[in-house]
Amino acid sequence: MERNSFQKGLGQVRVKDLAEVKAKLMQALGIRTPQGLGYRIRGVYSLKVHEKELIESIFAEYGIKDIWGS
Repeated sequence: MERNSFQKGLGQVRVKDLAEVKAKLMQALGIRTPQGLGYRIRGVYSLKVHEKELIESIFAEYGIKDIWGS
């Protein structure tokens, strides 16, 4: 479960960018609720390869490369 978690990356996002990053993640992953995003952040659901690539690209926009884990 932890290997699909990206709490580590989210913890590195600047506070001023946090809402924007979460909105981008929700849109990219097709998530409609904050709870759904929370499940993904904690790694409750397995991620597909293309979803991992989308997540990594969003974090890369903010200079964050080490994102996986809690």
